[in-house]
Amino acid sequence: MTHSATSNTTIVEQNAIINELRKRAALSRFTIYVLIAISLYNIAEEFVDDNIFLKNLPHTYFTCTVLSLITIFAFIMMRKLNLPLSKFGLTLKNLKRHTIESLTWTFFVCLLLLLLKWILITQISAFSSLRLFDITHTLSATSITIPYFIFSFVQVFITQGALQSSLLELLEVPNATAISVFVTTVIFSSIHIDLNMAFALAVIPLSIFWCILYNKQRNIISIGLSHAIIGVWALWVLNYIECLKIFSQHYLS
Repeated sequence: MTHSATSNTTIVEQNAIINELRKRAALSRFTIYVLIAISLYNIAEEFVDDNIFLKNLPHTYFTCTVLSLITIFAFIMMRKLNLPLSKFGLTLKNLKRHTIESLTWTFFVCLLLLLLKWILITQISAFSSLRLFDITHTLSATSITIPYFIFSFVQVFITQGALQSSLLELLEVPNATAISVFVTTVIFSSIHIDLNMAFALAVIPLSIFWCILYNKQRNIISIGLSHAIIGVWALWVLNYIECLKIFSQHYLS
């Protein structure tokens, strides 16, 4: 190989390294911006709850509005990174296979939640007054099912699409996957802590489940569908909200 050819090869390699460093720097900034946005959301939640003029603002409206704004912000930032959106789970590739796999695991999670509530009712006196299925509660919530489905995808886009994807791309350390799952789960739990501590703790195993599934599929559509189904099943069909209230009263107060 001539000296000229060697020099050209060296220049190409150096440019590739520089481009990779620039990409990682941009992705690092993006991750920091997302974390800052989520932190500001949590602070704003506390401000709204404590402010006498804002505390009557419907919590759902506030949450949906702010998280939707974070989603728009994150998507705009993603486009500026010049990376394929598939890196952030926005892809139709293998969607059918991923959806079937996601729904299969979701079915077993729903069965597990059903079994858990049955155990709570039959084995722990504090929960004995609850019904396994709360049809009245389920029917009263039918009007918010579709908005909740949409909101589920918003949450998945922020936590898995924006945050976990970035961590998986950036981390080059042993147990990078486990670290990404841990950080994403902590952030996901913090988003729910304004509801109550019991709720924030309850979503941890579900977040770990979705993080592991996302790490395998890298598709936020199938994960969002799972999130929506489990959420509707747990919150409105089984009415775990009452379970969490009782848990808070007896074990966290």
